[in-house]
Amino acid sequence: MKPLPAFTAFLLVPAILVSGCSSLEQAGQMAASKEGTGIQIFGAIVVLSKYKASQNQIAIAETKARRAFVDLALKPAYEARAKKLRKVAASSPARSSSKPAVTRKPEGSSSNQVSRPGDVGSNQPDASVQARAELAAISTSCREVANQITNGKYAPDFDAGVSSNSETAALDFPKVSESQVIASSAAYVPRYIAVSVPAEKAVPGSRAAVMLWDTQSSQLASDTVYALDRTPPSGKSSEIDDKKVQYAAE
Repeated sequence: MKPLPAFTAFLLVPAILVSGCSSLEQAGQMAASKEGTGIQIFGAIVVLSKYKASQNQIAIAETKARRAFVDLALKPAYEARAKKLRKVAASSPARSSSKPAVTRKPEGSSSNQVSRPGDVGSNQPDASVQARAELAAISTSCREVANQITNGKYAPDFDAGVSSNSETAALDFPKVSESQVIASSAAYVPRYIAVSVPAEKAVPGSRAAVMLWDTQSSQLASDTVYALDRTPPSGKSSEIDDKKVQYAAE
């Protein structure tokens, strides 16, 4: 029997956690420019110069950005869902928060005994078994997706934290896909994230160099390196080239 949980709904959990916060980030932000200087100011960060990235910078930016996207989009959603499932998995069938389905014997049966999930002969697995099965499924699935997104360079330990057995192995849960993660993350992950790259061009006053990653198209927004007067604060929103950007620290 295939259970029908809202499997991919867990990807949207972080949206609830961060909703309403964007207006706080917008407050106090400033964008200005001095004509002819090429200097761009947003908040306390100044873009001193822009230049074309080398192949080395592009490769580094792609690796860092893909890893940052997994940390921002996949890990929080997984942990939120896994935390709930672990509680159910640790409970006994009798204490399960789910109401057990009752199956009565067909007419003519010599017994009026009813069967409940987890009972011998029951057609419905109990809630704790289903929770363990789903935990195992999303743990495996998230590891696979993280590998796909980062081209095998980063796969966090999505540990289910529970043991599986023949009961859980018999349950079939759909896998989450990379496209589902990207689509769902639009609700709580910024369209653009900035990652640091080695500065390969001397720019007076520059203390950091970043490139921008488009989280929805899964590629660099451009081949431009932005030389900044300082490293942006991690997790804070700013504007670069009219794009709202969040800096992802290493």
